[in-house]
Amino acid sequence: MVEEQAESQPLQQPAVQIMQSVTITPMPEFCPDAKIGTSLSTRWNNWQSDFEMYITASGITDPKRKRALLLYQAGPRVREIFKQIPETGTDTDYNIAKQKLKAYFDPQKNRRYEVYCFRQTTQEHNETLDQFHTKLRTISETCEFADVEFEIEEQIIIGGNSSKIRKGGPQGRGDEQSKYQAKQIESKEQTDGEANKLEQKPNNGNISNSSNVICRNCGRAYPHTGACPAKGKTCNNCGKPNRFAAVCRGKQKQTRSPRYSNKKHAQRNLKTLDTGSNSSSDEDYLYTMTNTKPYDKAQ
Repeated sequence: MVEEQAESQPLQQPAVQIMQSVTITPMPEFCPDAKIGTSLSTRWNNWQSDFEMYITASGITDPKRKRALLLYQAGPRVREIFKQIPETGTDTDYNIAKQKLKAYFDPQKNRRYEVYCFRQTTQEHNETLDQFHTKLRTISETCEFADVEFEIEEQIIIGGNSSKIRKGGPQGRGDEQSKYQAKQIESKEQTDGEANKLEQKPNNGNISNSSNVICRNCGRAYPHTGACPAKGKTCNNCGKPNRFAAVCRGKQKQTRSPRYSNKKHAQRNLKTLDTGSNSSSDEDYLYTMTNTKPYDKAQ
């Protein structure tokens, strides 16, 4: 009976632990003699922070291995410095080795210089506001500001590229994409407006008001919406083409009334715009600008 119950129970499979190997790229060596923008203390703290992530990803927990790897990855120049430091502990004292190296590099930090570098930091041309903010936060770590957020916001206003942010403060990190889209729309509207200006016919300087202009060929308002009504017609008065008899100048000379006897007085309020010669071709028209009423048609 017991044997039957044992056979009915499923057999438990032994737990198998699968180890997944991960290849970790070795860290670059630390060069304390390099002449770069940030201070020596800042560069060492950044390197030490990267090293902590490196040993965690590598799965190294033994203090002795961590200390040996710290000195090996840091490079020959750091090992040379470490040999000159007194009381560094034993081979298993990883934390003491870390503290001694930090104490060696930290006194070389110049707070005034760090603040100066922070104040000189500006937003690059292709740098987003969020990237600029991150860069300022990194640099501010060694400045020992009492109010880090205030100093970062002030520097964004001073060193940022946006005039709107300088006026209203750095509230646009989350809205930067919307501002970029709005800028693209404004750019397109400006381009369309310039194109429309080019398409518009320039106004002739001799014509100030279209309501004062009449056509000397047909006597109607100019400019015409289409072709001149007199085009293709023959004047019944003088026989010339492209002219109505009602506005024929020859007829005016023959039937001139006494009130037009003074030619200079009659022409005082008239301005003549000649677009060509007095020939009778289809492209030659004469127009008159006047502030008086058009000529009366002949009875």
